[in-house]
Amino acid sequence: MKIALLLPLIVILGCSSAQPITELEKVVPEPLGKEALLAKVKENYSQWSSLSATFILKGKVENAEILYDGTMTGSGNSFNIVLKDPVFRSPFVSMRVNGDTVTQIDHLRDRSQSLPLDQFKWVEVFGKVFPFGFFYPILKGYPPEVIFDPTANYSLPKPGQERLTVKKQDWEAIVNFESQIMTSVFFRTMNDKEIVILAFSGKQNTARYFPGEILVTRPNSNDFIKIQFKSMKVQ
Repeated sequence: MKIALLLPLIVILGCSSAQPITELEKVVPEPLGKEALLAKVKENYSQWSSLSATFILKGKVENAEILYDGTMTGSGNSFNIVLKDPVFRSPFVSMRVNGDTVTQIDHLRDRSQSLPLDQFKWVEVFGKVFPFGFFYPILKGYPPEVIFDPTANYSLPKPGQERLTVKKQDWEAIVNFESQIMTSVFFRTMNDKEIVILAFSGKQNTARYFPGEILVTRPNSNDFIKIQFKSMKVQ
């Protein structure tokens, strides 16, 4: 990005006798308003019929470094994530959603647990639990469904950015957009004030938007998880 921004400036300074340009003006898009934003978000994150992706998951949790290869597949009402040992390529853990059932598999211990999807309430991140229903759409490449809640509050935190804030009894979430693309999610539980932040960057070469990287951090700690997509097919 820095090279792309500097090249036009070099051309201008080298070919003009005008006064030096000290600042490049950035065109800031006009805000759309809540309803138009949501409509555009639905368009940018259109429903996929099939998904196939490979990724690298790395990070640090409680001062322990982690590194996995991963695959993500989905079609119809099924969605699967598998984490593998990066050296031996053997499965480590996996999660499978098939219709109304969620199955977690610990391949190392040869154990599995299945629950109805509507009873699968929590997901563990950094040793803390957060509501699965909020984060599940993000795993599949969509914004959290709660942004379409009529109670979601629309605001403009800074030029070029639009924000939707949702507050529930147990948690609150802030979802930021730039050019109608989700750039970050701030999530905080109300009881123990646990916070997790997701940042989305890059773009896959697919028909609909999908990020190239997802960074998950926990403030006031060194914990982080980074998901870097290596390949992606979305139809």
